[in-house]
Amino acid sequence: MKAKHIFIFALLAFLATNIIAAEKAEDIDFEDKPQARKQLTEDRIDRMLERIAKNNPEEAEELEKMRKENPDMFMKELHERIMQGPKRRGSKNSSRRPEGSKGKRDGGGFRGPSMHEVSRDGGGPRSERFAQMEKKKEEYLKWLQENYPDEFARLQELKEEKPELYFRQMMVSGKKFGRIFEASKSNPELAGILKEDMALKQKRQELIKQISKANDEEKAELTKQLEAVIGQRFDLILKRKQIAYDKLRQRLEKLKEEVKTSQDEVEKWKDTKDAKVQKRITELLKKSEKFNWEN
Repeated sequence: MKAKHIFIFALLAFLATNIIAAEKAEDIDFEDKPQARKQLTEDRIDRMLERIAKNNPEEAEELEKMRKENPDMFMKELHERIMQGPKRRGSKNSSRRPEGSKGKRDGGGFRGPSMHEVSRDGGGPRSERFAQMEKKKEEYLKWLQENYPDEFARLQELKEEKPELYFRQMMVSGKKFGRIFEASKSNPELAGILKEDMALKQKRQELIKQISKANDEEKAELTKQLEAVIGQRFDLILKRKQIAYDKLRQRLEKLKEEVKTSQDEVEKWKDTKDAKVQKRITELLKKSEKFNWEN
């Protein structure tokens, strides 16, 4: 119980520090900085398949088939291999597993069921993950059609004409619109702010491009418009931060309530120590008196 209280108070202190630090911040970061992700080029994909073919020709053949028939699942499989590192890709020895063994690798032993083993009966964790991925993709596309119909139409055209490029552009689209999509499910107010901010970013870029080609008189007017756009973005960023601070405060209040409840329990237990000790002694003695019929 003591450890539990220490943890909760430490978490409270951490949240409070974050709130205070955020409120003291004087600079506004106008640019989102997404984490860089290494893109899979055709050459890199070919090299990966060549390595897999050396160690496990059957699995490489399944991947090649998937590459043609289901580009979505193919790229998902490759990214999963990259994330899991060399142990997942393995060598000839690592691809072998004891006869009759199933499941995940445990401490350098055998690996889990191969892709073609799962696909034969349509079951297994990979099939479940793929089903979840497909469901989320369909939800995203439906949302995209309602909110950004031009982007949806562009992706659908690629899906029909260039399936492999379609998947890559789906990833690009998800990176661009995914945050708004996720927020729309849990926080519509934040989703509205993010959507408006994206439109302002686009307007900002258009104005910068126009200013670079304009004469002096036109530049003055366009610069005023740019100033207005930047001012609107500033206000949106403040709203977004306020939403984040409000969420932190709600968590803080909930933790305070949990701490109070735990403290009340401790105080109550202090008053009933003697009774609880005697009850536990009785329980232990009754256990020791039981007749063992098994031996």
